[in-house]
Amino acid sequence: MSTKSEVIFKVKSLKKWFTTRRGLFDSLTGKQEYVRAVDNISFEICKHEVVCMVGESGSGKTTAARLILRLEDPTEGQILYKGNDIAKEKQSELRKLRRHMQMVFQDPYESLDPRMTIFEIVSEPLRVIKICPRSEIPIRVMKALEDVGLIPASDFSIRFPHELSGGQRQRVSIARALILNPEFIIADEPASMLDANTRIEILNLLLDLQVRYKMGILFITHDLAQARYLGHRIIILYLGKIVEQGEVELVIKSPHHPYTKALISNIPVPDPEAKRERIEIEGEIPTAIQLPPGCRFSPRCPYAFERCKEEEPELMMKHGRLSACWLD
Repeated sequence: MSTKSEVIFKVKSLKKWFTTRRGLFDSLTGKQEYVRAVDNISFEICKHEVVCMVGESGSGKTTAARLILRLEDPTEGQILYKGNDIAKEKQSELRKLRRHMQMVFQDPYESLDPRMTIFEIVSEPLRVIKICPRSEIPIRVMKALEDVGLIPASDFSIRFPHELSGGQRQRVSIARALILNPEFIIADEPASMLDANTRIEILNLLLDLQVRYKMGILFITHDLAQARYLGHRIIILYLGKIVEQGEVELVIKSPHHPYTKALISNIPVPDPEAKRERIEIEGEIPTAIQLPPGCRFSPRCPYAFERCKEEEPELMMKHGRLSACWLD
C-alpha cells in the first residue's frame, strides 16, 4: 500500500469499557468492574485499502467495528474520519456522515427484515438519507442488485428474504451497503455462515466491488486464509489489544508475535507431505473483566518468561511490522 494513499479513518487510543452488573457485596464496597472489550487501540485505514482485523471470538473485533461507525459510543479515544473526530459528533451529524460509511453484518438471516421485499430493503437507505429524487431510486436499486450479481434484478427485487439462499441474502446486504456509494465499508465476517463455494464467491465479489467503487474496507474475520486472500494490511487482536500489525504477506509468512504464530500454525496445509511446526494454545481466551498481569497472552503463551508476566508490552517496530511482544 502506497504511503501516499489518503487516510480515510484514523483510530487513536480507542477504548470501550462496559460496566458489569454489581452484586450486593460490590455495591456495599463501591467496587465497579469493567469488561475491557476494546482497550487502547490505534490504527489507520487508507482509501482503496483492505485492512483485515483477525482474532478469536471474544477478542473485541465486532465491538471495534461498531465503535468506528459510532453504533457504540467510545469510552475514550478518537475516531477521525478525514480528520474530523466523529466520536464527538451528535446523532444528527452522524446521519449525514453515514452515507459515506456502511456495514455488512455477519448473519444475512438476521440483518434483513423478512417483511420487506428486496427492493424495499435495498432502497431504504436512499429513502432515509434522501440523496436523490424518488424517480431515481428504482434505477439505483436495479444497478446495485446487478453489481452484486443478482440478475435479473427485476426478478430479485420483488422477492422476500425467505425466498433467497444464504449467499443471495448476503449479496442483498452488500447491495444495501453500496446503494449510497460509500467511501468505506466494514464487512463483519460476511462469509462465515456460508458454505465453502459461496464463501469464495462473496470474497471475490468484495474484491471486485472494492476496485470498482474505489472504497476502503475493514474486513473482520477469524480466518487468516480469508485475510491473506483479501487484505493489504492485517491487524491481530487479542483481548481488546492489538498484538501485531503490518503488511499481510509479511505478517503471515513471517509472524513475530506468539499469538499470530499459533493462529497461523493451526491453518490446515493442503499438501499432506508439507511440515509445519504446530503451536498449541492452551485453554480458552480469558474474560476481559479480570485481565492477567503483564502481557495478556502470557498465561497461554509457550514462550512466556518472567518479564511477560509482570510488564505489558506496547506495540514496537519489530522486523518491519508492529508487535506487542518482549521477544526480539
